[in-house]
Amino acid sequence: MDTAAKDESLFIHSEIHNVPDVSPGDISEKLGNDWDQREEGSIIGLLNASAQQITALIALSDSTYVVTQWQTALLSWAILGVAILANTVLFRKLPLIEGIVTFLHVLGFFAFVIVLWCVFETHRPQNYLVIVQER
Repeated sequence: MDTAAKDESLFIHSEIHNVPDVSPGDISEKLGNDWDQREEGSIIGLLNASAQQITALIALSDSTYVVTQWQTALLSWAILGVAILANTVLFRKLPLIEGIVTFLHVLGFFAFVIVLWCVFETHRPQNYLVIVQER
């Protein structure tokens, strides 16, 4: 690849996996395979961390549940499948999904504020914010 094509590719593709393509020749050869392996390793690590967090939440809610490694691995594959499905099939519906999520966040914010407003309506904030009691 000549330098003009490298410069053009730098401006057109600003993605992180193009670093080996726009780097000088001797560095490009060194970065080529290692860069892809690091990117794949980080994806696998994130999948595993997500699966471990989900199994930990299940273990916290059910005291009889015993976490096993194969369940965590299977859950990692399930998370990967959902991510691939979302990126390949649901990408056309992304604006609709973003709108729904935004609406739910706004609705949740107002639900939280209204509950606090109704519950703490009878108490004066000065009793809790201004007066300091030694215990």
